[in-house]
Amino acid sequence: MSWILLGIGLLALTLGTLAYRRIWNNWIVPVTPGHYGYSVGFGFTFLGLAAIVLSAGPLALAAEARAFTLVLGAIGALSMLTFTMSLFWLPRFLLPGWFRTLKELK
Repeated sequence: MSWILLGIGLLALTLGTLAYRRIWNNWIVPVTPGHYGYSVGFGFTFLGLAAIVLSAGPLALAAEARAFTLVLGAIGALSMLTFTMSLFWLPRFLLPGWFRTLKELK
């Protein structure tokens, strides 16, 4: 297990959770009038999930749990894809209600 990757994952997961709960919202920047910045703050949740899952992958591989390793890899890949997507756009169902109201998407 990579302790550095696990630490980064826990930090990113914490930041993402704080962003979803609107405790940490300094990352929200108005880009143009009426339009607010990208949803990267929420993406930290998925980056953290991916880092934690992928840091546990070598343990599952060492235990010769190949099916479990594949599941961890799939979850990690989907989480990384969602994080990458959050740099530009997130689907409406992944945005919290307060952010949709702020962006006037509701």
